[in-house]
Amino acid sequence: MYEQVDLLRYELLEERFGSEKYADVTLETLEKYQGKVPELLLAIWERYGLTSHGQGELWFTNPDDFTDIVQAFFGDQHPFIVYARTSFGRLWAILDDRLYTIHPQIACAIYGHKLEVFDTLMSSGLVSTSSDFHTEHLKALKKLGPLKADQMYGYVPVLALGGNGSLKETKIVQMREYLFMVADIATTARREGWNPLGLPTESSS
Repeated sequence: MYEQVDLLRYELLEERFGSEKYADVTLETLEKYQGKVPELLLAIWERYGLTSHGQGELWFTNPDDFTDIVQAFFGDQHPFIVYARTSFGRLWAILDDRLYTIHPQIACAIYGHKLEVFDTLMSSGLVSTSSDFHTEHLKALKKLGPLKADQMYGYVPVLALGGNGSLKETKIVQMREYLFMVADIATTARREGWNPLGLPTESSS
């Protein structure tokens, strides 16, 4: 269906960080998200399925598996399409014509780029060896071992309960259960005035 799509950007990612398939993507899913996500992503799903890279640092995802998680954080007002996630549960998402990074620990979605740069982001932005996130992943991988597709590294206790996000407080957790728990705790904390990034709030705008 997407034979003419140039997969070079994905192949660069695969060449640099390896690739491991963990699930198929159905024709129904491809049809559902046609026109809603970049054709490059659809072509990756069609040819490679869902894959992980960088020893589990990056996981491409089926957005359907995260719809209820997004609702737990943001309600129905912001229907983010989650197309990837990191080993620590940061979510890469699309909303309209923009790309976002969702940081569950602080219940915040941060706008990054216009959707038009998606192809470039594929090979140079989803995994960066110069980032603190990459270093954090390697340390957790060395201490705790690799993740399964339904797992992530999580802080126990979570940041909104006073956790410091250290390696000592990092555990392997079940991803969905953990993200729902974080959504409940972090969104409640934000409503009560917790604002770790000092971002403008509705009451101050």
